[in-house]
Amino acid sequence: MEELENTATMFNVMIYSLSLSAMQQLGKVESPFKGMKKDVQQAKYNLDMLKMFLEKTAGNLSTDEQNMLVKAIADIEVAIKAEG
Repeated sequence: MEELENTATMFNVMIYSLSLSAMQQLGKVESPFKGMKKDVQQAKYNLDMLKMFLEKTAGNLSTDEQNMLVKAIADIEVAIKAEG
């Protein structure tokens, strides 16, 4: 049971990390690294990785995990579109 809980936590941390990184690269969230420049291409790469996780984990996620991943993807897509 503990192993499954750890796996779920690691999955959530991975999704959060990739989405936070993308938002930092888009300048939507302040980065702890001073002088970090926007990098839309890297944000798109993180978005593509999240989409790949969604595809590869289809049918194997809990409802909460699925919702978290779908929301992260949607938020990043909106932020990228706002960049023009």
